[in-house]
Amino acid sequence: MINIKEFRVDKIILLITIIRRMKLPQYEKNPKFSKIFQVANCFTNHPDLYKTITTDSTLINDLSPILQKDSFQNIYKDALSYKDEIVKRWEKLEPAIRNYYTNILGLRAEKDIIANIVNPQFNTGTNDMKNEIFYAHIYGEKDISYDATYMMHESLHCLFPRTKEWTDEQYSINHSLIELAIDNELRARLGGNNKNYTEGHRDAKKIRNALMPLWVTFLSTKGGISGYNIPNDKTFKKYMNIAQNNNVQNMNFEELMKYSIEHYKEYGLTENTFNLKRKESYGE
Repeated sequence: MINIKEFRVDKIILLITIIRRMKLPQYEKNPKFSKIFQVANCFTNHPDLYKTITTDSTLINDLSPILQKDSFQNIYKDALSYKDEIVKRWEKLEPAIRNYYTNILGLRAEKDIIANIVNPQFNTGTNDMKNEIFYAHIYGEKDISYDATYMMHESLHCLFPRTKEWTDEQYSINHSLIELAIDNELRARLGGNNKNYTEGHRDAKKIRNALMPLWVTFLSTKGGISGYNIPNDKTFKKYMNIAQNNNVQNMNFEELMKYSIEHYKEYGLTENTFNLKRKESYGE
């Protein structure tokens, strides 16, 4: 199970997020803070770089006056309050998430995660592909399932990190399957505002649609798919038959991911399906 063993608000991560979101020029132009601004700019693609700041005693000393300012302290206090709300929402939904993880996805792996929380107005979500996620989103105040599904999404990227051997296309398969499993199916089962599998990055929509025969087949022995109208389409049925003949319905999620990464071309995914102009980031 994904075990979020710690929810925390780290002042340095909070400051990085503020700088990245607000692009504060006083830091960008000040040579003393060039390192933190550099990290802030690439934080989405390389969130683990914040650790290079926490080990730089000179930089920490330079940042200390900023961290003590009333304006920053107010943001920090708001983040602490928000973190407490996130913990309550997670704990309320955790039994249902655990059941889905074990009995639907068929996963047994234990993964301890640290959740770094910032302020919801920053609308951020990323991970270090190891054991830390970074999250805040204002939409969670409207939909109790949103926070839990988003944090599970990032946590699965830690459980199934990109390997050096994967092509960009294969990583897109990995990411799109997580969107189907978490952003759509889990969120629907938790009672979230999701209808007919519309959640996910817009530029990955073609990939998700192409993977749907595999996903529908996978869920066919696990209670069926939620909130999705299966097309009465010859091509869709053809790909479902291929999936059934390859025993997809009896796979667990890890097996499905490996199978899809190796065999996606058999399901009609071509170069035209993938939109790889946008650089994939850790946190998506």
